[in-house]
Amino acid sequence: MTLSATIRGQLLSLGLARNENMVGCSEDEIDQLEAECHLNLPIAYREFLIACGHGGGKFQVGTDWTYPELLELQATGRFLMQQNVPSVEFPLNAFVFSSHQGYQFLYFHCGVSEDPPVYYFLENETGPSKVVPTFTSWLQGCIQDDVDAYKELGD
Repeated sequence: MTLSATIRGQLLSLGLARNENMVGCSEDEIDQLEAECHLNLPIAYREFLIACGHGGGKFQVGTDWTYPELLELQATGRFLMQQNVPSVEFPLNAFVFSSHQGYQFLYFHCGVSEDPPVYYFLENETGPSKVVPTFTSWLQGCIQDDVDAYKELGD
């Protein structure tokens, strides 16, 4: 079973999505994203995009992470870091894959691993911090966090 099928299966079986609201990216869309960002995305992230790059139901509602908005997130992340911590240069191989409310974002470095570490930046902080060792571990944690939150809400 591929990682994209596993991701799809988890979101569906845990009730975070239904088939009709989980839409993956095409290989052409992912290739376009890579071309526009001048980066080769890691396999784990490509599989995530294939599973649900256009939307994943209730997964990460309120957070920007879908295609084609990902193109805008690159500039937003760079700008936010430059404005808040001008002494820290945003890495050229960094790819912003998630942003929340325009004041925080998550990214990884392309070209270091097929399942790279995830970094977090929050406005008014002194710089980014590494939050998890792999994109896959971040994803699993987010899925569990969403399941827990919806259970607490009774949804």
